[in-house]
Amino acid sequence: KNRDWIIEFYTTWVPSCNDFAPLLAELSLKYTTPTLKFGKVDVGRYPKVAEKYHIDTSGSTWQLPTLIRFSKGEEVARLPQVSASGAVEKVNLTKDVVVNFFELKKLGKKPESKKQAEESRKAK
Repeated sequence: KNRDWIIEFYTTWVPSCNDFAPLLAELSLKYTTPTLKFGKVDVGRYPKVAEKYHIDTSGSTWQLPTLIRFSKGEEVARLPQVSASGAVEKVNLTKDVVVNFFELKKLGKKPESKKQAEESRKAK
């Protein structure tokens, strides 16, 4: 479908994943639209998913949580980023970082209602 997804890959035993949960919930409430959805996958319970997306789930990794944006089923962006050599670029997943990196203000723009569209036309 013509829909983007932001998926958090997490485990319950990594503190930064637990710390990130309220922020993901907040972003999901604010930016979910018919064309942008949010979800979570516990890669501790589903290690084959971690393997598929090359996410290291060891306790010493900087890869958890990992956020991946999928568009039309294809990965288009990921935090933290991983270089071609496999080095993980450490990132602090703050609200501003996530919103700006994934362009949530643009992707999560709520469609105008018919009334709002009509009022916009009249104002011009």
